[in-house]
Amino acid sequence: MNKITFIIKITIILSLITGCGFKVVKKSDFINYKISDIETIGERKINYKIRNNLLLDAKEDKPKVISIILNTTKDKTIKEKNSNNEITKYLIGVNVIVNFKEIGKDNSGSFSLSKSGEYSVNSQHSQTLNNEKKATDLIIKDISDEILDELSTMINAT
Repeated sequence: MNKITFIIKITIILSLITGCGFKVVKKSDFINYKISDIETIGERKINYKIRNNLLLDAKEDKPKVISIILNTTKDKTIKEKNSNNEITKYLIGVNVIVNFKEIGKDNSGSFSLSKSGEYSVNSQHSQTLNNEKKATDLIIKDISDEILDELSTMINAT
């Protein structure tokens, strides 16, 4: 009799927990602005990729129109050396300062983001360059997502 009541209690608890109504929210639902233009300063390749990521996720039929200025810098430093004093790992850091202005209103602001990643040095130089490119692309994707999140919260707050 005790096992049956225990099983019934667990079944009721599980049905209440799983039926809580939790719904996954799409990030694109919070983007309620259109990007009119993006001006870039600094690293051209990084700016180009960030610009494409931002324009890809921006909506075209939204009432708020914003203008963005991106100022990027890329730092590459040595992270690790082996016992023969040969470089084995590099650390890449990307810093972005974002200035935005809502066109037609006095709403403007700025924020900065910084991300870093590492990549290892291989015996072939081409593989080392590929490792650097992959690390940079991951950093750029993270920064683009954070820019969209930050813009959404700052513009929706007003």
